[in-house]
Amino acid sequence: MAALKPAIAVGLPSGRTDVLAAVSQSTAVKAAPQHYLVSAQNRDVAPALPGEVQPLRLGKSLELKVPLIAAPMAGITAAPLRLMYTQAGASMAVSEMVIASTLREGNAASKHLAKWHPDERIHSVQLYGVRPGSIDWACRCLVQEAGVHHIDLNFGCPVRKVTSKGGGSALPLRPQLFRRLVSAAVKAAGQDVPVTVKLRMGLTPELLTHIQVK
Repeated sequence: MAALKPAIAVGLPSGRTDVLAAVSQSTAVKAAPQHYLVSAQNRDVAPALPGEVQPLRLGKSLELKVPLIAAPMAGITAAPLRLMYTQAGASMAVSEMVIASTLREGNAASKHLAKWHPDERIHSVQLYGVRPGSIDWACRCLVQEAGVHHIDLNFGCPVRKVTSKGGGSALPLRPQLFRRLVSAAVKAAGQDVPVTVKLRMGLTPELLTHIQVK
């Protein structure tokens, strides 16, 4: 498999989300440079041969020619970085986490996270929620109004303020709610928008919650 050639990102001061927001709203994002920096470890890796790397199919409608997806990172994967990922070879880059309940309430920050740059070909969003009604509403809104092509449910967040409410990586411990949330998302997204689930092995090395949803 060909090595991924990483793009060069300019660091921003911690917490400067206003800068990221301003850049992501700009339509003057330049094309990627022709030559990326390649690590010494990957410098001698030969390109993949024709047919060596098989496409990745998500659902019935979404096929990724290169099975490489840039994972969502809260506060990090804004539009400029997502563009860098795809320009560097990733087939798809997932948005920062959008909270279903705050999106439904009309929260400005959540609405901003659910927007994409015009040059982003695939609109992929990570969605978090613990109420089936909010997940249903958010998925319908994201598909019908934001033109989302893929929804990833965040059932893997290990942060205590999330797991203490039964969300994130604690959700597999509540299998009935887990099923209701997935069912609500799949139904609301429709047949043309695949829904995936992010999982962790567990809350702790001793408590492997992913076993609950096998």
